[in-house]
Amino acid sequence: MKKVISLSLLAGISLLPATLVIGFSYLGKGHPLENKTVAEPFFLSQSSKSIEVVFWGYAGCDSICPVSLKRLGEVLKVLKQKFPQSKVGAVFVNVAKKANPEVTRRYGRQFSKHITGGTLTSNEMREVHRDFNVRFKSVESG
Repeated sequence: MKKVISLSLLAGISLLPATLVIGFSYLGKGHPLENKTVAEPFFLSQSSKSIEVVFWGYAGCDSICPVSLKRLGEVLKVLKQKFPQSKVGAVFVNVAKKANPEVTRRYGRQFSKHITGGTLTSNEMREVHRDFNVRFKSVESG
C-alpha cells in the first residue's frame, strides 16, 4: 500500500509540468521555457546531488506551498530509501522580493531534511526571471 501511495505521489508531481505544457499547447500558447536551454543555474552550482528538484514559492505561503512541499518531502524520502546510493534533494527558492534567508532555510526544512531553502539577490532575481520566467512577489515574506 505504501508503495502504491509513493508511486502515486511521484507520478502526480512528475505529471504536473507535462499537464501544464499540454494545457498551454491547446490554448495556442507555448510554455515560457519552451525551446530554452539553461546550462547550469547559479543556485544549483554548489549542489552535489544527482537529482535536485527546484521549488519556487515563498515562506509563509498558506495554500499551495505547504501541501506541495510536504508531498515533495515524502517523495524524496522514498527515493532516498529506494536508491540509497543516489543523492537526492530539493531547493525551495523564496520568490519574495525581500526574503529573510534564515526563515527561508527553516521553511524548507520543516517539510523535509532533504529540502534546503534559498534566497536570491536582485541580480539573481533578474536572471531567474529571464531564464525561467519566474515572477517575484512584491510583499515582504519570510
